[in-house]
Amino acid sequence: LAAANSLTLHTTVDTFIGDGETNLFMLSKSPFDSNAVFVNISGVMQLKDSYVISGNNLTFSESPYAGESIEVTSLSVGNN
Repeated sequence: LAAANSLTLHTTVDTFIGDGETNLFMLSKSPFDSNAVFVNISGVMQLKDSYVISGNNLTFSESPYAGESIEVTSLSVGNN
């Protein structure tokens, strides 16, 4: 019997620095669902209604302040 393909859950962490003007950030991988994304700005978890995920684009409703650290943890699914 041939081995069945198995899917693996991958965790990706992207980091950015706010500049006070930019509200669109490109993630390195597209999450499998917008609910599989966790966003922190300067260590504070952001509410889901403060940003939108579309493909691998993260768009904040308001641009993060200059110098703020942005950490985005996203889950994606792939083969092994």
